[in-house]
Amino acid sequence: MAQQHNMWVTASRSAVPSIITGGSIMVEIKIQADPLYQHLLVTAEKKFWLCILGGEREQSFDG
Repeated sequence: MAQQHNMWVTASRSAVPSIITGGSIMVEIKIQADPLYQHLLVTAEKKFWLCILGGEREQSFDG
């Protein structure tokens, strides 16, 4: 799901990350953009960055 941030930044609707597995086998998996996940991810990133700037501890979403 880490690619979702990059897809949000570039406004991409899909991505094809490639993974090199043991034995040097390359696997490609096409993933679709998930707007809800991207929104939650960017919101959490902004909250985290504000904590960094303010020297505060980040609170988790569940409490």
